[in-house]
Amino acid sequence: MATGTMSSRNSWWMLAIRGIIALLFGLAVFIQPNLFSKFVYLFGIYALVDGIIAAGTALDERASNSRWLIVLLEGLVGIVFGLLAMFFLASSLLYVIAIWALVMGILELASVFGAQGSFAHDWTMVIGGIVSAVLGIVLFFFTGKSVSSLYWLIGIFAIVFGVMMFARFVQVKSAMDTAPTATA
Repeated sequence: MATGTMSSRNSWWMLAIRGIIALLFGLAVFIQPNLFSKFVYLFGIYALVDGIIAAGTALDERASNSRWLIVLLEGLVGIVFGLLAMFFLASSLLYVIAIWALVMGILELASVFGAQGSFAHDWTMVIGGIVSAVLGIVLFFFTGKSVSSLYWLIGIFAIVFGVMMFARFVQVKSAMDTAPTATA
């Protein structure tokens, strides 16, 4: 669940897409919580698509954003873990998700704390990073517990992250709309 730190006129809409994808994944977990095989593919596809969008955004913004390398790393992590989730043993899926969430949360927070900009503007990324890291820790330590409750936790996480990503989209879009435009 990559940062969404990109804010140029070329990629602001990707924040909305990523938020919608996270929300759809979270809702799918609640609609079909007992179908483990579908969950494996849903998560894998979610992480893969989110990673591809993040990596593409980072490459598109590398000239205008100093944090592009962290976002690219997040995208690559999403791609790798999405593929692992789809092709790994189903019994280890929660460990795959736990490690993915922890790494993504750390990268999210690194992106915020390594920034030169306003910390107040990055509150959505801070919440997303903390929630992701906490999810990773919880899943790692409680993987042997009630699997169905852990799926619900992942669904709630995806919905919270989707809302944070969409809030980030609104922040960026609003800032772009109020920023003076250059005239020729």
